[in-house]
Amino acid sequence: MDVTLTFTLTPRERWQSLSAWSLMGVLRSSWVGLPIAAAGVGLIVWRIKPGGASGWAIILTMLGLGILAFPQVFLIGGLIRSDRRARTVPDRAQITVTLTDAALRFGRDEFTTELPWRNVRDIRTGANSWIISIRDAQTALVVPKRAIPAGLEAEVTEFLRQRSSALNRSASG
Repeated sequence: MDVTLTFTLTPRERWQSLSAWSLMGVLRSSWVGLPIAAAGVGLIVWRIKPGGASGWAIILTMLGLGILAFPQVFLIGGLIRSDRRARTVPDRAQITVTLTDAALRFGRDEFTTELPWRNVRDIRTGANSWIISIRDAQTALVVPKRAIPAGLEAEVTEFLRQRSSALNRSASG
């Protein structure tokens, strides 16, 4: 397959591309940090007794919770900034995406990036777009379904589904 798509993102699609990484980061950090914080509180709270030492225990517990909460607070702040940027920045740049069997090529203006498919972490479908998450990137590539030429819809959809299932197989195996 060798298909080139050219489009501009709507504000909603731009928001999806900026926030997909932040949402996943909050969820990934929550799976680790929150159970650890709960276990720490459970281990310390039952030992607190009235007196001088309990004040230090409370201070250390609060400090530990602050350290564990920092990644979530940082990622939520990034999500808020992404949302603000997506709403306020007028972005009418043409985005070009080329899907080939060997690589994914995308860019805007004269800046283009070509990545082998092994650098793609996930491909999800939404109601009106394909969301392609790239490893180690803070944004996702959003390809609106409206950008796919009418005659190639089935072929491009099948190609992206095959890539998505191949990624799922390699991640689980």
